[in-house]
Amino acid sequence: MAQPSGNADVYANSWLYRIRHSLAHVMAQAVRERFPNAKLAIGLPIADGFYYDFDLPRSLTPDDLAAVEERMRAIIAEEHPFVRHELAAEEARACFHDQPYKLELIDGLAQGVGVR
Repeated sequence: MAQPSGNADVYANSWLYRIRHSLAHVMAQAVRERFPNAKLAIGLPIADGFYYDFDLPRSLTPDDLAAVEERMRAIIAEEHPFVRHELAAEEARACFHDQPYKLELIDGLAQGVGVR
């Protein structure tokens, strides 16, 4: 993962990292609403923003990007609380039972293979 200049641990514990991480979740929600069968892979904060890898039924168009951005703004305006919590592997598998890439990541983490 690319991060701004300086200590990676400092960045990972910063507000900027947390905001970008949360926005990746917001984007995933917006994309899943537009593409209900979307498969989620991984999304991370990076040096100049954040990203999320999706497996979609087709390539995104400029109209899709505008709609996702608009929906992200609406989700943020709903003022949902952002709460960090960790799940046991079995809970995470139940939560993402229909997401094969997430299940692969969960299995890797459960075996001690980190994501960074």
